[in-house]
Amino acid sequence: MTDSDEFFVVDAEKFDLAGTERLFELFAVPRDDREAVWLIAFQHAAWNASVVVPAPPVMTGPDGFPYLRLVLPPLGESFQSNCLSNVCAFCAERGLGAAFFAKAGDPPMALQYAIPTGVIESLRQFGSWSGDPLDDETPPEDDEAPNAGTARRLLVGAPSADYLPPHTARLLRRHLVERWEMAEPRVALLVDPQLSPSRNLVIGRKLSEFADEATAEQQMRTLLWYLPPGRSLVLMPEDWPEERLTALSSLCEGGRA
Repeated sequence: MTDSDEFFVVDAEKFDLAGTERLFELFAVPRDDREAVWLIAFQHAAWNASVVVPAPPVMTGPDGFPYLRLVLPPLGESFQSNCLSNVCAFCAERGLGAAFFAKAGDPPMALQYAIPTGVIESLRQFGSWSGDPLDDETPPEDDEAPNAGTARRLLVGAPSADYLPPHTARLLRRHLVERWEMAEPRVALLVDPQLSPSRNLVIGRKLSEFADEATAEQQMRTLLWYLPPGRSLVLMPEDWPEERLTALSSLCEGGRA
């Protein structure tokens, strides 16, 4: 197990039994005592620790999303080893989170730690549990920034494959079609230096199309499950034409749902 804060896929570091022993220790800590130090230790151990993918491998979590189950191996028995770094691409491309359990027979509510697919994408793409470093950067000062009372400089365009990979675009599209009942979901990338983060993914539905603001906020929070931490979503402004956004179907080539 490495103490580095970078979590990249390195074949020689996979299936780490020392990491497994550390997970046994961490899962023995009462839940009420698991604070920031516990989380950091878990993140370092869980990335490469040898675990088991039991049958059935996928469960529906308490939040309604699918998770690949990762279980600590039975003591004193042989087992087929796997690890989070080995399955991260599989999970990210299929929209699976990862749920760690102490024992194979534990029910969903007994999970030790759940990782959304967006965090797994962050580990896979950026080697970080915290998301894209660009989302933490403060935009440079604009020498030609508008004065008070004048229009802000906004950039609107289609999100790149680096910002929204094809498989993530496909997962978002499936969610919006099936759960939001949108016939042809559209998105855009809005860059506004006065926002933090400055890059925001616009979802092609207006606030006025929801029952109320609370419903809209809840539905938007749900979409964040697919995205790396630090990403931000906004609804389409009321005065924007739909044609200003890009159809998600055009961003899905090569992705898998």
